Amino acid sequence: MAYVLGCDPGIANFGYALVELGRAPGDDRLHELGVITTKPSAKKRNVRQNDDINRRLTEIIADLHEIVREYRVMLVCTESFSPPRHSGTAAKLGMVFGSLNTLCLLEDLPLLSVSPQDIKHAVTGSRSASKADIESVLRKRDADAGRLLDRVTASKREHPVDAWAAIRSCEHDAVLKMVRRSA
Repeated sequence: MAYVLGCDPGIANFGYALVELGRAPGDDRLHELGVITTKPSAKKRNVRQNDDINRRLTEIIADLHEIVREYRVMLVCTESFSPPRHSGTAAKLGMVFGSLNTLCLLEDLPLLSVSPQDIKHAVTGSRSASKADIESVLRKRDADAGRLLDRVTASKREHPVDAWAAIRSCEHDAVLKMVRRSA
């Protein structure tokens, strides 16, 4: 069995999808969808903001590391870094991406990154597709999607959906094809 981990990186809500690869893309099986949620420290006991961000990053990477090890993930696919306008948010997101890159480096995992527009186009055929359009394709494509998505809070569903879509948009990538063949 070969598993691929899809990621929608974020500091507050990090979406992930775990897909078991079949012999062909139509044979893939959605195994898990979820969100790793972190919250800023409520205590202001002289905690510096960077210390709190590092704590949150550690929580995210520890959870991802557990998934990678438990399922022997062979590839990570992620939505690429698109810096937001607010510099503080951009800095936090950059730290999340750096942490994800480091995890992949340490675990010797290839990391494929796809732009949000390319993900939308690969999944729906339109570069301007909405989050609802992508979720609709997911629900139609995989029988387990509804059950797995219903376990995620409605306001956070877009994150694991985006993570799943990142995997789907890499279906024709040579690295994913190689991982599929080796499974």
